[in-house]
Order: sequence, then C-alpha cells, then structure tokens
Amino acid sequence: MSFSVIITQSAQDELRKIYLYIHTTLKAPNAAVRIFNKIEKSVFSLDTDPLRCRVYDKEPWRSKGFRVMVIEKYLAFYTVDENENTVIIHHIIYGARNIDEILMSDDE
Repeated sequence: MSFSVIITQSAQDELRKIYLYIHTTLKAPNAAVRIFNKIEKSVFSLDTDPLRCRVYDKEPWRSKGFRVMVIEKYLAFYTVDENENTVIIHHIIYGARNIDEILMSDDE
C-alpha cells in the first residue's frame, strides 16, 4: 500500500532554514544540497511503511500519534492517517534544538 506524503508549510520553512543556514552561515553549499536532498528523500520514503519509525514518547505528541524519523542530525516529526493513506510531515528540526519548545509553539 502506498501513502501520500504531505509536507506542511512549517516543515517546508524549517527545511529551507536548514538549507540556508548550512549554505550561507556555514558557507558549505555542497553540504547544504546534500543534506537537503537526503532529508527530502528520507521523508518521501515514508510513502511505503510509514509506521517503521518510533512513536515520539513525550506527551501530548504521543497521544496525537506523532512519530519521529532520524535523518543524520535532524528529526522529522510526522503523523500517519491510515484511513486516508497519508503521511503528514509536521516538523523537520535540528536535533540539538529545544524540540519540545518548537513542537509546543505549533501545538495544533
């Protein structure tokens, strides 16, 4: 069974910021392209077997079904709607940031 992968505007903005930080601040354009492509490829691979990643173990996100995919130093937070066959990518965050604060700021 194949799932549609939807990247929210928040996650798109976060991915863009990651790219710009690596490209501009770290002055590593090749690394920026590499990590951007790796993150994008990884999240779109959730179209098959999206339940393979662990449930995020903190509340209230656990109750909401949030899962987390580790992609090098980055974390993609997503939910799966098995009735609609969709995966929604809510956030893509650098792992050393205050994850709970970022998730709380966008609490839906």
